[in-house]
Amino acid sequence: MEQVRETMKAPILDVATPVKDDASTTPSTRSGGSRSLSGDAASPQSGSDDAVRRLAFADVDLEARTELGTSLAESVGPGTLKERVYWESFLVNMSMFCGYAALFGLQHEVKSKMGIDDNDVQASRAFGVACSFLYIFNLIFRFSHNIVFCFMGPKARAYVAMASMMASMLAIVVPIFVFESRHLGWVMCAYAFGGVAIGTFE
Repeated sequence: MEQVRETMKAPILDVATPVKDDASTTPSTRSGGSRSLSGDAASPQSGSDDAVRRLAFADVDLEARTELGTSLAESVGPGTLKERVYWESFLVNMSMFCGYAALFGLQHEVKSKMGIDDNDVQASRAFGVACSFLYIFNLIFRFSHNIVFCFMGPKARAYVAMASMMASMLAIVVPIFVFESRHLGWVMCAYAFGGVAIGTFE
């Protein structure tokens, strides 16, 4: 009776019987099974023994660029694929900004050549207004060159800017210094062309 009471007091538990590993299973067999499981998870072919590579987008991009570079190098031949340096652009920038600097540095020389005295307040003020055309047209063409020269590409716009700077320098040299003209319109024209050149070029 005491044994029956002990049995009735004890809780009834459904304990699962642990599954024992088969002793005949070798480490190589178990590792092979793990590889097949990983292979099943990575690829639809469960029985495949090939190694599965998981590629990220960066890896695919790197491989594509490597293959493209190799095929391009093979097509053009060894030693011919070189990066070109456009050193001529230095001359373009130098000429443009030398002209820009000349428009600042030659202001007093142009004023003296036109016979305007520093004590003449009215004439000096008019000359200052003519020189301010450089800043006015620079401001206008810094954003409006996309509208005025919308039919041109960047290279053609650079040519227009260089031609405008050339016209600006010629408007100072030829009429004022060569023919000694004292008309203030030449100064306005020269500095307006300079503003167009710098606003379009930059």
